[in-house]
Amino acid sequence: MSTMVGCLAAVIGAVLLLAPAPVAAYLGGDLIHVGGMTLAKVGPSTAHGAQLYGGHASFALSEPGNGTAKAAAAWLEGGVAHTATCTVHAEAVRLVDECTFDIGSGALTSVDIFDLRGGSTWERTYGDGRRVDIAVPPDGAAVPVPFPIGH
Repeated sequence: MSTMVGCLAAVIGAVLLLAPAPVAAYLGGDLIHVGGMTLAKVGPSTAHGAQLYGGHASFALSEPGNGTAKAAAAWLEGGVAHTATCTVHAEAVRLVDECTFDIGSGALTSVDIFDLRGGSTWERTYGDGRRVDIAVPPDGAAVPVPFPIGH
């Protein structure tokens, strides 16, 4: 019995070591951080109130003032253009981020949940059932994440 428990502990330890750490995505000052990518604020807000960010991708963020936020992103990957949009709305004690991706291989959707009672992670579920966590560090602000992280 103790041999089985020891083997199980070793397997769990190996899985934890090999499991990827959650990618972080957040707003920090005038920057949007998504994993190793940093997008910088580009000029003043547009006439429609959207703030633009640029770098290795283009990112637009708007907060219409009705308890929602919207984001759109466009980027090139392997010479192929990819786009995505997300809309966040508040539900009681959580934020819900619904995204649609056009990533070359077809359309993909996700629903992200962020617990406002002290959570620090978006829990993303893609339409095909794949699940990933997207971290929001304590010094960052949660934003819609129109990038197919972990997919």
